[in-house]
Amino acid sequence: APTVRLMTTFYGALWREAKDGGSLGKAAALRQAQLDLMKENRAKFNGDSRPNDWAAWVLSGDWR
Repeated sequence: APTVRLMTTFYGALWREAKDGGSLGKAAALRQAQLDLMKENRAKFNGDSRPNDWAAWVLSGDWR
């Protein structure tokens, strides 16, 4: 479930930016998705950000 939330947020941000002609890159979209999940976890789990849900995700290849 955490992976689904993270990837939904990540790809949603990329799609919205592309649709609106914005310049949010893949790295920024992933960072924002991770921050959103971290904030959600802290609220849900008494301040624990649960990094095992979001910290392992990194971009690889030509991420620009």
